[in-house]
Amino acid sequence: MSRFLIVSCFVMLLVGSSFAQDKKQPPKDDFELQEMPDDDVHPYFAVGGGFTAALQMPDFGNINSMIEPLGIGALDKNLVSTGGMGFVSLPFVNHLRIGGGGFSAKSTQCQNVIDTINGTLTSLKRTAEFSLNYGGLTVEYVVPLTFTQNKVVIVGGLMLGLGTIGLELDQTTNDPRTYDNFYDPSSTLNFVRQIHASYIAYQPYVNIEYSVFPFLMIRAGVGYNGTAVGTWYVDRTINISGVPSITGNSISFNGGVFLGIFR
Repeated sequence: MSRFLIVSCFVMLLVGSSFAQDKKQPPKDDFELQEMPDDDVHPYFAVGGGFTAALQMPDFGNINSMIEPLGIGALDKNLVSTGGMGFVSLPFVNHLRIGGGGFSAKSTQCQNVIDTINGTLTSLKRTAEFSLNYGGLTVEYVVPLTFTQNKVVIVGGLMLGLGTIGLELDQTTNDPRTYDNFYDPSSTLNFVRQIHASYIAYQPYVNIEYSVFPFLMIRAGVGYNGTAVGTWYVDRTINISGVPSITGNSISFNGGVFLGIFR
């Protein structure tokens, strides 16, 4: 019995000593990945507006085939549009911006020609002018590059709006003109002809934006200018049929400078 008591006491002492040592040891580190702190990157926010320009290349084939027999040179296939845009990030939807803008473009070709009018050689000035004006609302999704601290972002967007497209042909003599005779209904030498139509404008695009400073951003990108052209009118109000395909459909390369808050 005495041996049993001695062995029992010895075992109890060993167990108690081991338990005491376990209590003194510090707890093991057991961090999981989800417990690691995230990098301190602020949610993207931007509000601003600025100047934009775009290079477009619409098809002027039908226009040129009409004006070249008149002695007017072909319109330049490179069309530059300028305008302005503005936008703001939505406060309750991450990475979404809404905004709007307006743009205009014009291509003009002018030529001095000598033509036979009523059996007489006459010196004339003939001009062809293509114009494009449009504007609309924009919806954009922004993907900030977090390793740049949101200084560089990729933007995918869509603009929807309305516009007008037009072609103007005019002819005038090179003689000096005065205010008293600038409107002469009997003259067949001096005239202006205009056709125009309204259209639905749509433009999907992708841009890269770089915030040079928190208040200054520059942009470059590429998109597609689409035009769904409606009814054509001549001399402002008279409906005209049989107009060949004249559109502003084109790939567009754009750039811009914006002021605001970009972070």
